[in-house]
Amino acid sequence: MLYHFIGHKIGDIQKDMRSRAIKNTKFDPWNDPGNIMIQAILGYLTKLETNYENYGVIVYFKKGFVIIGALLYSINDNKCTIHRLGVTKEYRRQNIGTKMVEFLELYLKIVNVKEISLYSSDELYTIKFYKKLGFEIVYSTNMIKHLK
Repeated sequence: MLYHFIGHKIGDIQKDMRSRAIKNTKFDPWNDPGNIMIQAILGYLTKLETNYENYGVIVYFKKGFVIIGALLYSINDNKCTIHRLGVTKEYRRQNIGTKMVEFLELYLKIVNVKEISLYSSDELYTIKFYKKLGFEIVYSTNMIKHLK
């Protein structure tokens, strides 16, 4: 399941994600300090809230509202930057990252954003992943995709 959370405050995003999880599972994953994915999301959301006015997170849940993937982004001057994209190890190579990027692209077209940029690691598999999605290297591992 993919969910898109857009907010100007981390608390709003966290509250929305928490209420969905409790409604569907009667369990509050946000109070689990051992949940590395949630702790990473909260850490990056804090950075985004400090530095950007418009940001969001796309989260991929498996059954039971367990987060197995997340994409964090910001929008500034009609340009989107992907800050983090991650999928837990055991769920990689199942098109989850691709689905999150494609979902983001659909949203960006609706809000008339024409460009996505990101900084990638120089790992070959990461570069291949983004190239497969239509990104091109513009400087070292700084990649960009123009949306039509």
